[in-house]
Amino acid sequence: MKVFFSIILIYFLLINNLSAYADPGSGSFIIQALIAFFGAVIIFLKNPIFFIKSFFNNLKAKISKDIKKKDKTDEKKSKD
Repeated sequence: MKVFFSIILIYFLLINNLSAYADPGSGSFIIQALIAFFGAVIIFLKNPIFFIKSFFNNLKAKISKDIKKKDKTDEKKSKD
């Protein structure tokens, strides 16, 4: 196992410098990919977020409706 890691270490230490070239279209491609990624994330998360919000809004409406109903029954009892 030590031999394997030694060979890999030597391989990476002896690599010559690379001369990479980025053409003018590379920048626009990267920007386009980032915009597409964030757009996909927004679309993907929109449905679950809407579901969670509507669930809590419905729960809040139900609780407030139950409280109002209880208040009305308490008022009727106090009048009697």
